[in-house]
Amino acid sequence: TTLNIGLKWVKRHWLLAAIAGGIGGPMAFYGGNSLGAVAFPDATFALLTIAAGWALLLPALAQIALRYNGYEPLPAVAPARTASA
Repeated sequence: TTLNIGLKWVKRHWLLAAIAGGIGGPMAFYGGNSLGAVAFPDATFALLTIAAGWALLLPALAQIALRYNGYEPLPAVAPARTASA
């Protein structure tokens, strides 16, 4: 639902999706680290790893959402032609 409705733009702009994932993913974990919800032994390495993961994952998830979209109607299929005698 999130990728098909709220983040519909990521299906059209792959580079922006990678940039958004690479920035937004680590920012969320940095906030959690600041609040004490998560602790990293090496915060720099952890955040760079999370950035790389989300930079690859968000465009990949957008591709999956594009393929398996349950919100937009499927294209109409023409009726099969029958051979007449």
